[in-house]
Amino acid sequence: MSADYVVRLPDSIGHEDAALIMLQGLTAQYLLRRTYRVKEGDTILIHAAAGGVGMLACQWAKALGATVIGTVGSDEKAELAKAHGCDHPIVYTRENSSTRTRTSPSACARSPTARACP
Repeated sequence: MSADYVVRLPDSIGHEDAALIMLQGLTAQYLLRRTYRVKEGDTILIHAAAGGVGMLACQWAKALGATVIGTVGSDEKAELAKAHGCDHPIVYTRENSSTRTRTSPSACARSPTARACP
């Protein structure tokens, strides 16, 4: 195998963890750079923002300059998502994420495609 396709792992990271991290990272990369090229000023919605892919995507999108709205299932997960770059966590077990996303002031101000803004 060519060295171009190999990633050196630190001793502290096992093969199983490395495989998970690579899969989650590749998924986040596909969503943020290939499906839609997130750029500064964009407002994006990430479902499961406190999950493995979600936390990576929140951090990456924030580093790209996006405003990040994320759905989570509890207050604890909302705090975790916030700690990883989610600007506006929505606890979907008690809030309507569709309504809240469409009426979010930051989403309306930043998104040229928002249709239901007040």
